[in-house]
Amino acid sequence: MILIKSEDLKKIVKRIFVSYGFSDEDAEIVADHLVLANLRGVDSHGVIRVSVYIEGFEKGYVKPCGNLSILRDEGNIIIADGGNCLGIPVATKATRLLIDRAKKYGVAIVAVSNLGHVSMLAYYTNIIAQEKLIGFASVNAPAIVVPWGGSKPVLGTNPISIAFPTSSRPIIIDMAMSAMAAFKVRLA
Repeated sequence: MILIKSEDLKKIVKRIFVSYGFSDEDAEIVADHLVLANLRGVDSHGVIRVSVYIEGFEKGYVKPCGNLSILRDEGNIIIADGGNCLGIPVATKATRLLIDRAKKYGVAIVAVSNLGHVSMLAYYTNIIAQEKLIGFASVNAPAIVVPWGGSKPVLGTNPISIAFPTSSRPIIIDMAMSAMAAFKVRLA
C-alpha cells in the first residue's frame, strides 16, 4: 500500500486537470472532490476516476470544463445546462447557486442537464448542510440494472443523497438505488 498525504494528492490531481484545460478553480474543485471521496472510504468515486475522466476528454465524450449556463430562472427554481462538461465543477457551481437561492427564498431547486459524471453526491449535500440547510441531490443514470426477476437492464443506479445539518457534523445519506454503485464492481 502506498500512503500519500491528502494535500499532496490534491495538488497532483489538480495539476492533471489543469493540464487538460481546466481553470485553477475548477481543477481545485475536482481534486478536492475526488480526494474527499477516498478519505470518506468511497474509493469507487475517488482518484481512481481520474483516468476514466481523462479517457472521456480524449475520446470527446465529455469536455474538460466546468461551465454552468442558466436556461430558465424563476427565482427559487433554476434550469441550467452543463455544456457537456465534467459534472463535478458544474454540480458544485449549481450547489452554490442553490444555497444562495434557498437562503433567499426558503427553498430552492436547481436542475442541470447535459453534464458528465458528478461523482459522490454526498459532496454536494454536505456543502448544503454546512450552510445549515437540508440538502437533497439525485441524478439519473443509464439502464444497467436488471430488476428482480428480469432478464434485461432497464434501471439506472440512480443515486441519491440527503444531508441534514446538526450542531456538529451533518447526517449524510448517499446511496445508489441498486445493490451497489456500478463502479464498485470495476474497482474490485
